[in-house]
Amino acid sequence: MGKRGRGVVDYYGLDPSDIDVYMGTFTKSFGAAGGYIAGKKNLIDFIRCNSHSALYATSISPPIAQQIISVIESIDSEDGADLKERLKMKEEDVDGFVAKLRSLAFKIHQFRKPTIAALDGVALGGGLEMALACDIRVCSSDCKLGLVETRLAIFPGAGGTQFLPRIIGPAKAKELIFSACILNGEEAEKIGLVNQTHLQNENKNAAYLNSINLAKKIIPNGPIALEAAKKSINTGLNYELEKSLEIERSFYQKIIPTKDRIEGLKSFIEKRKPIYKGE
Repeated sequence: MGKRGRGVVDYYGLDPSDIDVYMGTFTKSFGAAGGYIAGKKNLIDFIRCNSHSALYATSISPPIAQQIISVIESIDSEDGADLKERLKMKEEDVDGFVAKLRSLAFKIHQFRKPTIAALDGVALGGGLEMALACDIRVCSSDCKLGLVETRLAIFPGAGGTQFLPRIIGPAKAKELIFSACILNGEEAEKIGLVNQTHLQNENKNAAYLNSINLAKKIIPNGPIALEAAKKSINTGLNYELEKSLEIERSFYQKIIPTKDRIEGLKSFIEKRKPIYKGE
């Protein structure tokens, strides 16, 4: 782990003995410290993007991490450099650029482990679209969120028009997209755009800290069950209730023969913590 990696560990109070890998640093549009941290003992892996925003997962592979790094670096620059670059793009290149963002959002959405987006700063446009692709969003009270693309005579094309109505309903999604309004954390939680809002602290990492706490509640649970539950929810939303219930049944049938299910029952009877192995 290099000097920069050590700085991230010290800053967030992480135990160096729990860190296997630190790689990559975000520059330009997503500023200061960032990278990919793989934790031992099934701890928390995360990617930190922006100086105060992050995407976390209980498990994420280096190739996906690298793609997230490369694509995120290309969107939502604070100094507007990204928009200047887009102005130079040929018309035939624009669709391919946005398609990359859309593809990444879908991969985040389809990622088999639970994902948490921690938003401690500004998440506008493509940045918010990446957060919408996550399972859970946690933000700070001073966070600024919005899909503001219509101000530029375009619309959210990296999944925003599809993820947002599924999260807050079509009517409210249309209102936010059509008006290009920007919400703070409390307003976002009120309409269900984010799951939790926390009073910002002096270190400007309230969402990050509370995301870690939430992830620690998720990690002890059965990994196969978590994956199946996520797939059941995501798949079932695309169908009417009768079909969705059949989809739920099909995923539930897959966990019945698992060793983890038996371990869960035994640990409950024996009044001890379960030891799940993902089998």
